Amino acid sequence: MSICPLDDRYRKETAPVREIMAGPALAQARVEVEIRYLIALSDEPGVIELPRFTTDMQIRLKNIYENFDAPDYYIVLDHENNPTTGTRHDVKAIEYWLRNRLAPLHVPVQFVHFALTSEDVTNLAYGLLINRLLCTVIDVTLSLFIGNLRRFARKHINAPLLGMTHLQPATPTTVGEQLLVFTDRLKRKLREIRKFRMHGKFGGAVGNLSAHYAAYPDVNWHEFRTKFVRSLGLSPLKRTTQINPHDDIARLSHLMSELNGILIDLAQDMPLYIGRGVFCLHAVPGEVGSSTMPHKVNPTDWETAKGALGAANALFDFFARELPVNKLQRELCDSIIQRFIGEAFAAHHLAVVKMLRGLEKVSINTTALLKEIDENPEVFGEAIQTVMRRYGYVDAYEQLKEMTRGKRITIGELCDFIDTLEQMPDDAKLRLKNSIAHNLMEVTFHSYE
Repeated sequence: MSICPLDDRYRKETAPVREIMAGPALAQARVEVEIRYLIALSDEPGVIELPRFTTDMQIRLKNIYENFDAPDYYIVLDHENNPTTGTRHDVKAIEYWLRNRLAPLHVPVQFVHFALTSEDVTNLAYGLLINRLLCTVIDVTLSLFIGNLRRFARKHINAPLLGMTHLQPATPTTVGEQLLVFTDRLKRKLREIRKFRMHGKFGGAVGNLSAHYAAYPDVNWHEFRTKFVRSLGLSPLKRTTQINPHDDIARLSHLMSELNGILIDLAQDMPLYIGRGVFCLHAVPGEVGSSTMPHKVNPTDWETAKGALGAANALFDFFARELPVNKLQRELCDSIIQRFIGEAFAAHHLAVVKMLRGLEKVSINTTALLKEIDENPEVFGEAIQTVMRRYGYVDAYEQLKEMTRGKRITIGELCDFIDTLEQMPDDAKLRLKNSIAHNLMEVTFHSYE
């Protein structure tokens, strides 16, 4: 019985994140770090007591973490939580499990977890997982959504839309243009996320490699560290305490929070468009919109997405605020906080999946689009007063303000007003009147794509 809806109600949608970030995946990543470190040690000529592994042995070692499965995970949990023999320490449990697995291979098991502290393994494991998650699930799903939204926008690039500022009728625009605002914003943020890489801390109990140098003073452990951390696809940290200071997760949390803010903006706008009737929301056979109102077809995908994004941002904001703060060389607060990272990404992923579904269910209502503009002809005031300025009217704004502000006027009244503008050429008058009469957008919008 799960306490979290991401593992219960939304289990199907969040499965891709769970596969990378859940407990078994973290345990597997820790095993990977331990084994790749063991192989790197064997490749270091100065560590003479650990012979270099043959290619065949390296393959057998890699198979251990590549084939790490549920039974392995439960054995690790037993090493940690057994009432009589449990370590009560997750990384030490990994070490003991790995020693047992390596013993039949005649590997010197004393070099498992050699001179490491648990944070060396854990921060590198999180780095591996988060980089993988960003490059696969987050990038792929968001790219798909951006592509689908862009195609929808391009399809309706010239569909007239009454603009709304302060929830009041404003200058006309188009459906496509307004949706492309979001695709541009999302693409910019995705480019930033694609450039991001997690850091890697590797340095022992207080970060200074003292245990490494105590055992092998002639090995250049600083160089070893740089090479090893880079081999994991992470950016090496030169100076640290016992832990990765989590500036990487803080930065990523800000990026994700900014990305989610853009998505929240769109998830909020879409139900407003649907409520105005300019977008039609299609009923899905078998679905129920309300337990008491049979007619209801609600924008639940968009609303669920907004809520999930809010939950994700609450966690991301917490990570950015709390994780970089640590007492002296080590405290354990960050350990439990990091265990919620998967939930933040799962909530984000759930939202994008819901928005993909929501986009599939909408179409534009051309009749309603034109009707909105037709009922609010005063919104052409911006275009009219600007054209008037071109032809020498210094009080153009004031004239249109007097005529339209807080008033309901007709298309005929606007056209009659334009006819009175003696300084304006006839072709300019005709263009303005045609635009207003036919709800054309050439005065107020020019497609540049």
